[in-house]
Amino acid sequence: MSARLLPILSFTLLAGCVAYQREAADLDTVAAEIDARPGGAMTFAEAAALTLRRHPEILAAEARARAAGLATTVPLIGNSEWRGRNETIGVMLDPVALLGFGPRGAEIELADARVRRAVTELAVARWRTVAEVAEAYRLHRVFQRLRAPALEDADLSDAPFARAGLASPVAAAALQAANAGAAAERAALDRLCQDQLSRIRHLLALPPHAALTPIHDDTPTLPDAPSLGELLDRPDLTLAVARFEVADAELRRAVAAQYPSLQIGPSMSLRGDPLRAMGMLKIPLLMHGAAAAAQERRAAARHDVEDALLEARLEAETAESARRVAGAVEARARAVLEARSAALRAAQTALAVEPEAFSGYAAAAREYVEAVSNYREAASTFAVADVRRAVAYGWPRQPATEDAL
Repeated sequence: MSARLLPILSFTLLAGCVAYQREAADLDTVAAEIDARPGGAMTFAEAAALTLRRHPEILAAEARARAAGLATTVPLIGNSEWRGRNETIGVMLDPVALLGFGPRGAEIELADARVRRAVTELAVARWRTVAEVAEAYRLHRVFQRLRAPALEDADLSDAPFARAGLASPVAAAALQAANAGAAAERAALDRLCQDQLSRIRHLLALPPHAALTPIHDDTPTLPDAPSLGELLDRPDLTLAVARFEVADAELRRAVAAQYPSLQIGPSMSLRGDPLRAMGMLKIPLLMHGAAAAAQERRAAARHDVEDALLEARLEAETAESARRVAGAVEARARAVLEARSAALRAAQTALAVEPEAFSGYAAAAREYVEAVSNYREAASTFAVADVRRAVAYGWPRQPATEDAL
């Protein structure tokens, strides 16, 4: 082999500058990483910041966005040949591709569009995850502030009244049902609080055994009257447009790939002969099908933009009405609960001076427990509707820029 050929081969071997490194992803390793994470007490802002740093869906989206950014370095392909009989080496490049035009230029534009799409996908993942944290915090605060029926404060049972002939079987059964309902409501509140804690742990990528105490000192401020202009800033709508831009760039690449390309370069003699010019013309055949398919994919992406906008408007409209109805139901349930609480206190007072008032007390206790349960459902429904109305208009705002990485 000629001595002049060795440097060329050595440079070829050194062209790869990224080395492979093994990384474990077995379930035992991943589980150990999760189980080692501590919990703690944190506000909503701290939880939102932590989920942005730790939630695996967001971390995966960040990695894909970084990968898309690194892929903007579109390779420049050259052809070389070695002719042993003539002892010559030929190196050819496409000058149009070297200047960033033609098919390579279309590849560069496509890579840039993919970066914008990946960054917007990251913004969507952050938007939805932080919104879910906000909903979980809001529900936890609601369930934490609610109180189970306090029938045990009266320290009354039907047995003494039944022995005295002052409690009918129907009234006794009604009081027993009220006591059972109060116990069930206490259990339901405890379960609902624990469910939200489990939900927050999941969003923070914490293990089930991690101690977690949500602090509700910084309740997120939701927009009072969002506008349609805010709706157009939703990250998922921006993502639909970014996907269209990728489809458009793919069409430009497919169109550019239909045309011939010319590669030129010198032919160098290893025996010291003068340089000679070389050229190669590549003529693509039967490329129209790929271009036509790319054109249809762009048309589909254009329709997806319209569909995303219509879906977002529908979601905002229904979320607005759902919040309005949930607010009215919550106000009614609160008023009923206040009335039932007053009626129960009056029945307890009457029972102290009118022994025959047991039936009225039992009925008041049953209605009070039902009112507590109804208010719990109404309050939680309104809390969810309030957050989801804000989310439907793009809250919380997540920037879809490369700086977000």
